[in-house]
Amino acid sequence: MTGRLAVGFGQSGTVKVFVLVGGWPASGKTTLARALASELRIAYLSKDEVKEALMDRLGAPTSVEESRRLGGAAVAAVLRAACGCPAAVIDSTWYPYSLPLVRELPGPFVEIHCQVSLNIVRERYRTRKRDHRHLDASRSEDELWDDEVLPLGVGPLLDVDTTEPVDVISLASRIKALVVG
Repeated sequence: MTGRLAVGFGQSGTVKVFVLVGGWPASGKTTLARALASELRIAYLSKDEVKEALMDRLGAPTSVEESRRLGGAAVAAVLRAACGCPAAVIDSTWYPYSLPLVRELPGPFVEIHCQVSLNIVRERYRTRKRDHRHLDASRSEDELWDDEVLPLGVGPLLDVDTTEPVDVISLASRIKALVVG
């Protein structure tokens, strides 16, 4: 299979790639990341799933500040777990505090920035079904939407419109091409 790339665990030709999926809350990160990990046949790691597991063991936060702190711990846990993976798709709202932790991963990286209009993402956020312990209803408009969520700048960037369903097979091919060069 000359010229073809197999991405996954334990396969000959496996490439290490960490795909960081980011964007606004409710921009479609989780939906896209799960599908992409499946298509690439690599691990899927989610900050929100780790945060919910922490809440199961430690209890729910009682304030937005506690929720943010727990979210930061979840990001650290996800990135620490990723260090043991040869490749992974990781979804989170990537804030600058996570950059030193991301840089501890061996790479290479491809960043995906989920793009959707602010009006649509606000509506998705308002109507989504999510664990109430995230305290979504307690978060201020300023906290959620005042500062654009920017990519970390650790690898090639793919801006992906998540207004409608994404062609995950094509996106996976684009990622493979970026990693192979």
